[in-house]
Amino acid sequence: MAKKSCDISEYLSTGFILRVAVGGMLLLAGHSKLQGGTAAFVDAVLPLFADTVLPAALVKAFVTAVPTVEVVLGALLVLGLFTDLAVRLAALLFAIYIIALTAQNSPNNAVAMIGNFVYILALSKVLCSGPSKLSLDRLKETGGKKKK
Repeated sequence: MAKKSCDISEYLSTGFILRVAVGGMLLLAGHSKLQGGTAAFVDAVLPLFADTVLPAALVKAFVTAVPTVEVVLGALLVLGLFTDLAVRLAALLFAIYIIALTAQNSPNNAVAMIGNFVYILALSKVLCSGPSKLSLDRLKETGGKKKK
């Protein structure tokens, strides 16, 4: 009887690790905002943009949607489902965060801006990696059969 190889590196690719890490971060961030109440989150964030060029109605609509969007995108990334779409939307979300932080014109936002840029870089690696062996996209792609 031949012994099966169990090389974990074929499952734990860089793309997989980054996908789950960024997805998990989004999932937890969105969940914590929902737990605290969306209205409380909106009330806390709106004053930060009072003196910016961004229209208040647009900021309020965006901030209201953020917790749910973060949870949905985070879950899709963790599961590896519709990964290409989730990666692109998450990168767009982080780019919008960078624009919002720039609009605040505060030197204290530099670290947060760099962090969001790092997330975009990590997501670009996920996009280039394609579906990992541990993803629902791969399962859809192979129809549940092992792909060599």
